[in-house]
Amino acid sequence: MIMSVIRKFHADATDEQISAPIKIWLAHAKERMERHRNTNQEF
Repeated sequence: MIMSVIRKFHADATDEQISAPIKIWLAHAKERMERHRNTNQEF
């Protein structure tokens, strides 16, 4: 679904060009969640 939405705006992009940033973003999701939890616990 994400690929099809991105493809509408970037028709010339390859699957690799679309999926690489998504993979990186997902790989760092746990770090973002932990950072978010830590900032919420301080208040």
